[in-house]
Amino acid sequence: MKLSSFFQKIGFIISVLTVFLTPFFFLPLTSEFYEFNKQALLSSSALILLLLWTGSLIADKQVRFVRSPFGVPLLAIAASWLLSTFIKTPNRVDAFLEPGNTTTILALVLFFFTTINLIRTRRELETLTHAATASIAVLSITTLIWATGIPEKIAPVAFLKSPIWTPTGNPISTLSLILGFIPFLVVSIVKTHEQSTKTLVLSITLFVSIVSSAVLGYRLFSPARSNLAPTFVPQSTSWAIALEALKTSPLLGTGPATYLADFTQYRPLNYNFTNLWNVRFSTASNYYLYLLTIVGIFGLLSHTFLALRGISVLLRIFHSAADSPLHTISLASFTSASLIFISQLFLPATITTLAFLIFTLIIGSLALKLSGSSLVHEANIDIIATNEAGSRSPLLPVTSFTLAIASALPAFYLGSRAYFAETTFYRATQAAAVNDGKGTYDALITTI
Repeated sequence: MKLSSFFQKIGFIISVLTVFLTPFFFLPLTSEFYEFNKQALLSSSALILLLLWTGSLIADKQVRFVRSPFGVPLLAIAASWLLSTFIKTPNRVDAFLEPGNTTTILALVLFFFTTINLIRTRRELETLTHAATASIAVLSITTLIWATGIPEKIAPVAFLKSPIWTPTGNPISTLSLILGFIPFLVVSIVKTHEQSTKTLVLSITLFVSIVSSAVLGYRLFSPARSNLAPTFVPQSTSWAIALEALKTSPLLGTGPATYLADFTQYRPLNYNFTNLWNVRFSTASNYYLYLLTIVGIFGLLSHTFLALRGISVLLRIFHSAADSPLHTISLASFTSASLIFISQLFLPATITTLAFLIFTLIIGSLALKLSGSSLVHEANIDIIATNEAGSRSPLLPVTSFTLAIASALPAFYLGSRAYFAETTFYRATQAAAVNDGKGTYDALITTI
């Protein structure tokens, strides 16, 4: 096996595992079990994929790069978050460590570019699609199991005893994710003409997803369980905060990880006369207003550009006369992606929903590439160095790998230190809970 093929296969396996694990990956080792660890998973996977992809470029002695309709919008999103982080955010550590902010966005953008370049066959695409479907199925089954009320009675640890516990860490995130993936399942079933085992599995997954989302929605919004109902900041309040932030910093916003401070500073006076007067929010109820607040007009336009590009690609595929399995995969993927974009007008985004948004864009882009669509194609980029003897060697693959190493190693080092600090801080809180003063002090010193 060629070295480049080996790198590509390893990258493919990591991509599939990441897609499958993201919704229910959590570790009770940090002060926040769920989103912080999902961010660590996505960041680690993205950096490893970057090294594998650039390593395969050296082995091939050329740079092959997949161009898609989402490349420019995603690069603009990454640039807006980076600029806002370094220019506007008062605490850059929070911007990089807090889930859903700069590190999450950069990791997802990097994961998109590396995955669409490392997955090269239809069989690999189908495996990636099956991983996403299986992930939703497992999440739906877990939701149904907890709906029975049995796990909360027999669970050995306290955090599993909640009646609405979910491995995403947020029941609204779970509900949004399952509902957002249902169109993918519906389109896949409707457009599959033959009756097969695959259709049966998709139908069962669809049934489980509908039932689990209905049960979870009932448990969250039933008047009999009002204590479990989620609380959102009013849309009018989110709009008022965004406008005030816009006056302060229109182009780049107030900076990632600053929404809690923005809420405290910019909330309107009439908010104090509502039932939520003593509640503070770290995110808006509308993701687009959230972006306008923290990353400004640049960040909002970049994300809107991505959303409009996704919807336009969906409409183009929908009006296409093509009818093939790859066409079905692309249609299903962009249908779900478009629904997630629309839902962001009414719901805050979590790391899980953002990740699955990128996953659907990846699956759809790969389907277009493998079907030979003009929307997605592979380009070769070569920069050749010639010495005095006349021998020629490609410069760009080596340069790409060097830059990848220079970016990945510091990121791994700083990220591992941050993760270690989180684990020791969690040990400090555990020691404080049992009145262990010395243990608390020692753990806090280690954290610092």
